[in-house]
Amino acid sequence: MRRAGKTVFLPLALLLAVPVFSRAQPAKTSEEASVRIFFEAMDSQGWQLFFLGDALKRRLPRLNVDIYPLMHKSEKGEWITPRGDIEVKESGRMMAIKKKYPGKLLSYLTAKSLSPWPEGWYDAAIYSDINPAELAKYEGSNREKLLQEAFAAAGKMKVEKNSLFINGKIYEGEARLMPLLEAVNAVLPAGKKMNLYKEQQALVKAPGFKVISSPAAKDFADANVIGVFKRYFTNLKPEDLDYTSEAVKKEFPGLKFLPAYAIEDTPSVRENMAQAIAAGALEKSGSYYIFYNKNGKLLINGLKEEPKKLELFVMSQCPYGVVAENSVIDAANKNLIAKDIKIEIHYIAESSRDGKGTLSFRSLHGEPEWKENARQLLIKKNYPGKFFAYLSERNKTYQSPEWESAAVKAGLDPGKIEAEAEKGKRLLEEDVKRANSLEIGSSPTFLVNGNILVVGIGQLMQMDDYKKLGVQAAPAGACN
Repeated sequence: MRRAGKTVFLPLALLLAVPVFSRAQPAKTSEEASVRIFFEAMDSQGWQLFFLGDALKRRLPRLNVDIYPLMHKSEKGEWITPRGDIEVKESGRMMAIKKKYPGKLLSYLTAKSLSPWPEGWYDAAIYSDINPAELAKYEGSNREKLLQEAFAAAGKMKVEKNSLFINGKIYEGEARLMPLLEAVNAVLPAGKKMNLYKEQQALVKAPGFKVISSPAAKDFADANVIGVFKRYFTNLKPEDLDYTSEAVKKEFPGLKFLPAYAIEDTPSVRENMAQAIAAGALEKSGSYYIFYNKNGKLLINGLKEEPKKLELFVMSQCPYGVVAENSVIDAANKNLIAKDIKIEIHYIAESSRDGKGTLSFRSLHGEPEWKENARQLLIKKNYPGKFFAYLSERNKTYQSPEWESAAVKAGLDPGKIEAEAEKGKRLLEEDVKRANSLEIGSSPTFLVNGNILVVGIGQLMQMDDYKKLGVQAAPAGACN
């Protein structure tokens, strides 16, 4: 049986390529090509652009690589970033180094990438021969001016997201080294172009790669997932297939979700992706391996659409799940979600019975969590009108075993709830079958309209019915 909350994904190492740790050597810049990068200071995809720019600088020492933190302002003119004040401060440090210590920003960022914790900037500054105390003082005294300069630079080039420019023109290719090298080569004069060994590249045969979707899931394909595979096989050429075609269904029978990413089973695939295969992230299907991106949006094959229905799957002591519950409840109370949308909450755990029929549970956060799951199901069953009120109170202290005061504040009798604890366990046994049957292991996960899986409240907000959903402050993530 699948262990509760243990959903397997491609390893994080597949998603970010970290450069070799070495000091960038100062060199004269070139008038022949320049690269300018804007990225949010704590965004992983933005950092990928930096790594690419840094690699370019090492390959072409005379290349001018200019970097700015990407900043945003609210309607009130306040600085905002997706990751809060800690990202604002790091953006300020980047600009402070750019202004006060010219030529040291690449070195600082390289070191910072290997010290990603909040105080890692201190180590990175020392590595770059910058006095941390002086840096902190300068940044603190000039933050507003520094951030305004970064904001103006982005505004001048109409930048709203992580972006890379070559000679003032936005780069729209893949965030991979070879396509970027080719794009830079295109602007270099003939005598300065890099040798990219085109003939040798052409000799490398890439495995077949299919992106299988349908009209209902056409917007769910993720370019980042395709990019992960392309980092292993640079000549990979994705082919889009429509699963409504009988021929495609025959070639790939029994797909559980769409989109599905199918890569041909070849010796090079088995060698390069051995870790992902061993971890179960890739499922064998005929002459292909299948990958489902369970961190994104997925259409579940075989389930009928149920319009105006939102199901939320959580672990009751998962901080990310609690934030999702609070945000959905708050939005429902403020009519930010249509009143005709039916909201259901389900739980992620694992149940079993021994030879004597004794029921037991396993949950990621231990016994207190599955007991709270059962308690919440009992309240939902017996007192549906007070369920959200109880959740709103209980979630204020969700990690505490003390639940009685939350029940009292919601107008419930703790004694009556405790007296039916066994009924709650039976309700939980039945409820977790829902998550397990859908292979849901991440809290929070949403099931939209009966057949669309969405992981994380941020992705839910991309859907039309939930664009007004307000997210309460919390770090991004999920319990797996």
